[in-house]
Amino acid sequence: MFTAVFAGSFIYLGIWQLDRAEEKQWLLDELQERRQQEGVSLSALPEDEDKLASRAVEIEGVYDPGHLFLLDNRVLEGRVGFEVLVPFYVPEREITVLVNRGFVPMGRTRSETPDIPPLPEGEQRISGYIYVPEENPLIDKSDGNLVGRPPWPIIVQVSNPALLQLELDRELFPYVIRLAEDDPFALPRDWRITTMMPHRHWGYAAQWFLMALVVVVAWLAFGLRKDYDRVD
Repeated sequence: MFTAVFAGSFIYLGIWQLDRAEEKQWLLDELQERRQQEGVSLSALPEDEDKLASRAVEIEGVYDPGHLFLLDNRVLEGRVGFEVLVPFYVPEREITVLVNRGFVPMGRTRSETPDIPPLPEGEQRISGYIYVPEENPLIDKSDGNLVGRPPWPIIVQVSNPALLQLELDRELFPYVIRLAEDDPFALPRDWRITTMMPHRHWGYAAQWFLMALVVVVAWLAFGLRKDYDRVD
């Protein structure tokens, strides 16, 4: 009974991990395909949020470098710092979009403004892809203490435009646009689609199957030993 319960449980968990790996691989392929599509304007984006993540966009507008948000607790290659979120006004839609340029290292202290490469003036055409921030049930969106206060730039803990637009006192497009890596004003980044890649799930599946095999082998060894003792 012990062998049946535990071996069955381990096999079930191994199959579950294989299913998760397949789902993750499908997600990676789907999002990569969206990024490789031709960029569209904000007006041409699909209304279904499930089809928005990683959708390539190409928009024209003007940067507002005087109102930068610094997304806190970012790490790149072992260095602690921020991701730079800059408002970008799009006349086509008469709306402001938050553009994530990428990573800048923190100064000697948190109160020291990091060295941020400047942005150009005038109308610009940029390309990137939609990033849909994950919901965090531990964060109350109505809590104004989640963000800092001017003078700018201000440090924020979330990149949710619905919250950050309260600081700008203007309407924000509900999703962040991550600037394309080949843009001349893009900053370094390490933006992973998922924290656990398919090969990790395959590794966990192998571990669960191995544990099931160990249980079965132990049961067989124990049974053979009992039979051997009986013969003696």
